[in-house]
Amino acid sequence: MVEVVEAEGMVIGQVLPFGLMLERTGQGQVSPYVEAEIVQFCSAGLARRMVLEDLTQMTLCPLSIAIYVSVGEPNVVVLAYRLTGGDSPARARADQLLAHLVERAVSLGKLRW
Repeated sequence: MVEVVEAEGMVIGQVLPFGLMLERTGQGQVSPYVEAEIVQFCSAGLARRMVLEDLTQMTLCPLSIAIYVSVGEPNVVVLAYRLTGGDSPARARADQLLAHLVERAVSLGKLRW
């Protein structure tokens, strides 16, 4: 996912080790994940378009895509993201970008197997 985002000319803000955080704070409870991370990134041009439409849309940045493997399905890698709602041109573009990135990562993942 990091390679896909960077190939689109965007900078990764951070990769959050979500699964490890759950393990640390679980107080002995079993994590539902084998592994889980959240990749956060931003497109400066898209962020500018979103805030020019509505200043409060700054809350939509950074965009993020979660990657996880669950205990229940240890052979399945899942990519998930939160849609922006797409009710404006810039939000629609953000939703398209997220879908494109996930599709590209899935495509590249198939090539590597």
